[in-house]
Amino acid sequence: MATYRMRAVRLEGNSTIVEMELLDGDSYQLPKATTAEIGGVKMATFQNDSTATDVAGVVSALNSLLAKLRISGALEIPNT
Repeated sequence: MATYRMRAVRLEGNSTIVEMELLDGDSYQLPKATTAEIGGVKMATFQNDSTATDVAGVVSALNSLLAKLRISGALEIPNT
């Protein structure tokens, strides 16, 4: 079993950001998230609120959001 030292770095809203230092034991690798397993994903890039006034604009905004979620790893990329 690994032993860690945690140090609070800063507050972000209701969350405390910490640094963790491995003191002994095996290192930990955060697994990739899958549709079956919980894991780490990156934050998606910023998506502006839609100002679309027609269906084509909504489709474009939605496709942009879906692309950003796929790139971040939060949404599975389909096998085509």
